[in-house]
Amino acid sequence: MPRIKSVISPELRLAAFLSRPRLTPDQLDTVRGLAPTVDLDQLKSLVIEHHIWPCVYCNVRDHFPTWLSDSSFADLKTRYDASSMQNKGTFSLCGNILRLAKKHNIDIKILKGLPLAFRLYGDITKRHSGDIDLVIQPSDLDAIHLILTRVGFQCPLFEQLSDQQKQLYWRSCKDIAYIDNNGILIELHLRLTSRKIKSTDHYQQALFDGSTGGDNLVQLELIYLCWHGIHTLFHRLKWLTDIALYLELQPETSKQALIKVARELGALRQLNASWVLANRLFDTDVPQSVLTFYQQDAACRFLVSQSVRQLNQPKTTSSLYSALKIWLCRSVLNSSKKENFKDLVSAFRPTSVDLAAMPYLPHRMYFLYYLLRPALLIYRRLSSDR
Repeated sequence: MPRIKSVISPELRLAAFLSRPRLTPDQLDTVRGLAPTVDLDQLKSLVIEHHIWPCVYCNVRDHFPTWLSDSSFADLKTRYDASSMQNKGTFSLCGNILRLAKKHNIDIKILKGLPLAFRLYGDITKRHSGDIDLVIQPSDLDAIHLILTRVGFQCPLFEQLSDQQKQLYWRSCKDIAYIDNNGILIELHLRLTSRKIKSTDHYQQALFDGSTGGDNLVQLELIYLCWHGIHTLFHRLKWLTDIALYLELQPETSKQALIKVARELGALRQLNASWVLANRLFDTDVPQSVLTFYQQDAACRFLVSQSVRQLNQPKTTSSLYSALKIWLCRSVLNSSKKENFKDLVSAFRPTSVDLAAMPYLPHRMYFLYYLLRPALLIYRRLSSDR
């Protein structure tokens, strides 16, 4: 494989292996070989920034217990215990919401989070989740709003925006945030992406289509996870861990079918870039056809290189430079130039923060949101940098 310009640090590679829910003897040998070469403070920084401390704590506890006496890892157990308690509470809460939704004949799906923890990690305490992602049909929004408020969640944004602003919001945004008194966050999705994308639209349809075959749903979910990670250059390593584990569960006979589906949905570059990254960080097996695509596709190599930079330095994700880099990468994310142009244009759509910044803008002047969005974004990022 051609050398990736952005070098993977030993700390990042060790963090990747320790983020696995379990380690094979060969993987343990790799960890033992990397351990003497890393800066433990830098390793801990990556563990925290990438939200992978549950698996890291379990692996260190089970295989390298002497590390826990080091000040760099002293609080890993505290983080693990807090995350475990949070995930168990989330499990109970999701069960309650699903029961209420079923009682009112509302179809609702849980995205990522707990389903991935069960399927890929075999233990809900080993995958940290900072929020709950729920997906609904647009026609059920009002009914779900009542259910969430009944169980103690509030959505301040709905109270701040006018009806006209709400219409503009849903043209621009895919989800809306609810929060309860304990700080638990729910992202309620009407769509999986802020604009219509063939691959994610197919996955959302499959979620609510009982006739969809299991293999097809698996392929669509994996392709969605690749889109979700690569469109922000994997600023959370746990998203790439999910993909690596998912790919390793696929039998050889289904991998070419997965590639075919990605090609048909215009998501081949997203899948291939994610697969190459999983290979470089986790030693995940990669088909020759994926390597050939990577070698021949400059945009795929660019996405991989920039993702490695972001994975090495996750603290930079809030900077203006990072935001501009992500915009640039989204302009080459898809296999279709037309889709890449749509991605670039969609970046000018106002977010909830933009709408809240100018709440009294007359309806006839809403076009100003699109014109002022770059200036608002740059102002917020520069303020954050300072």
